[in-house]
Amino acid sequence: MKKLLFILLLLLNGSMISAQVISSFFSEKNALEAYPMLKQKGREAIPLKKMSPIVSTERLMKEDKENEKLGDFPFRFGYEFDVNYSLRDGLWEEKDGKRFWSLRFSSEKAYSLNFIFSELTLIPGAEIYIFSSDGRMVYGPITEKQNIPQDRNSFLTDLIAGDDVVIQLSEPNISKDTSKLKISKVIHAYIDMFQAEETLRAAKFDCHNDVACYPAWVAESKAVALVLLSSGSYWCSGSLLNNTNQDNRPFFLTAFHCIDTSTPSGSLSATEINAAKNWAFRFHYKKIDCNGSATYSYITYNYADFRAAWQDTDFALMELLSIGDYANSDIRFLGWDRSGNTPTSGTGIHHPAGDLMKISFDNHSLVSNSSVINWSDGLQSPINTHWNVGYDNGTTEGGSSGSPLFDQNRRVIGQLHGGASGCPPVTKRYGQFHKSWSGGGTNDTRLSNWLDPNNTNVTTLNSLSCVTINFANKIITANTTVTSCSDINIQNVTVQNNAKLTLNAANAVTLNGTFEVKLGSQFEIK
Repeated sequence: MKKLLFILLLLLNGSMISAQVISSFFSEKNALEAYPMLKQKGREAIPLKKMSPIVSTERLMKEDKENEKLGDFPFRFGYEFDVNYSLRDGLWEEKDGKRFWSLRFSSEKAYSLNFIFSELTLIPGAEIYIFSSDGRMVYGPITEKQNIPQDRNSFLTDLIAGDDVVIQLSEPNISKDTSKLKISKVIHAYIDMFQAEETLRAAKFDCHNDVACYPAWVAESKAVALVLLSSGSYWCSGSLLNNTNQDNRPFFLTAFHCIDTSTPSGSLSATEINAAKNWAFRFHYKKIDCNGSATYSYITYNYADFRAAWQDTDFALMELLSIGDYANSDIRFLGWDRSGNTPTSGTGIHHPAGDLMKISFDNHSLVSNSSVINWSDGLQSPINTHWNVGYDNGTTEGGSSGSPLFDQNRRVIGQLHGGASGCPPVTKRYGQFHKSWSGGGTNDTRLSNWLDPNNTNVTTLNSLSCVTINFANKIITANTTVTSCSDINIQNVTVQNNAKLTLNAANAVTLNGTFEVKLGSQFEIK
């Protein structure tokens, strides 16, 4: 049969990039000059919603001090206001073939504001930007790519600096449809998550190490993320993991107790699992240069599916839904070691108290816990389920929970559960990766079937940057999505039975040989 060869190039500034939302800072407070579409009515003309009553920072800080006794726990930074605002509450205007909707929010003495949308349905071409009224920061665009999926109930925005913030929606005027938007929570940050580090903002201790000062760990830092939990007011940490198929599936390792938040019980309720599906994941939140300024842009992905968790080792595995643009975002998938061999050193990369990314070192061989660990929340961990890590340099805090532990070969061997508070010498406990591998013996309590789906039985795997996916000799009878942070090579594929084949590639899709889409079926490139 005659061979067909053609290449479809995907524009990186098109739909591929919109799976992420970018946060940008402007030191000269000139965001409105950089984003001229935000210049509509003056700030005073936009309807204002003031949050009340005034947040009692003293009371919240007292509660947080009590929580510190739990060790490394999800870090709280904000107070949640329950609200109910929709497109009926803002200002509509038309300009340059578009219609604009704006609504302004303020909360006295807030260091930042962030929002939870309980309804988000944007029509094609619609965009939402959220920006500081003083022009300091812009978050967006939010597009139809972030529409709330049917099986979850909210969209979390990232934080916008300042106590006065504007949400602006724009839509094409030619469209007969209208977007839907409902705001259910406004989170007032009573802790400054954007203040210069020299004033020791969120992080409590002065013995942290900026990851930017350790260039040998740059690759690994590209897999670590700060996690905004579903309440919109707590932080955890975690990291992307490679799997033996090396197919760019975005599996994300974090802590069991980051999901088990309502009343820690050692088991997860359906409510807690469903809440975790709404998490937001912030990558590249770190300094640009050692001892330099903070980063001025980072990216946030929304939504994830629950895959597995086990209380004994305090692990949880999620899979991000926002996929397809990792190459452009310079994100990495970490390797791991499930052998159980004693590591000769341990290194942690994390976000203490929601801070810029930090790194900590134990330069000695690790040991397994030889006795039951009794945690302050009343739960226990059996013997030989955790690595005891005695940090010589650096430490962790609340918010570091779920962050990865690396061995001397820079492979993941665990994730942070908790430990003593303070600067070195200080002992931390990390759930052991090799014990999580078989976990509780079922697919939703172990790592093995997710990270080694074809049972290759390998014990170690290296990190992955990007690879070309070869998708060959397939008959597609059910909806299928193929994703690569590099290229996709399709060869001898038939789509039938009204199925839909979707290709997500960051660079190019190459079709070789026969390719047939039968009546009623669909073929889509995103």
